[in-house]
Amino acid sequence: MSMQSLVEIQPNMEVYTSDAVLIGSIKQVREHDMLIDRTHHRDIFVPFTFVNLVVDTERRVELNITEKDYSDLDWEHPSII
Repeated sequence: MSMQSLVEIQPNMEVYTSDAVLIGSIKQVREHDMLIDRTHHRDIFVPFTFVNLVVDTERRVELNITEKDYSDLDWEHPSII
């Protein structure tokens, strides 16, 4: 993921897994991660290392993991860097 693509990540963009499952929308963009607002679930912090693609024209971010892989991760707390 290029630095230019990361600059394009903005609040309210939708976030999807690599197999096109909607996770939620971006609530906040931070230095190393983004806070995702999920309906009926706790918000999660997703590190930018998991971003595969940013489609600015569709206001969409695609992660580089599948729904199953995403479900196995504990992202409710931000990573300490």
